[in-house]
Amino acid sequence: MWRILLIAFLIAHAAIHLAIWLPPLKPDAAFDPNSSWLVGGQRGLAVTLAVIAGALLAAGGVGL
Repeated sequence: MWRILLIAFLIAHAAIHLAIWLPPLKPDAAFDPNSSWLVGGQRGLAVTLAVIAGALLAAGGVGL
């Protein structure tokens, strides 16, 4: 049971990373991904890191 919940959590977390960072920015969005606390205003680097994080989280979920 716990294993299934952990798998679902990892895959859902990966999907959230991608859903936040990949779509184009809307002017009325509540969250501004162009100002990352980690990489500042470098959206390309932030998107790359988010895709890598999403891929690793999804791979971890599938691996379990």
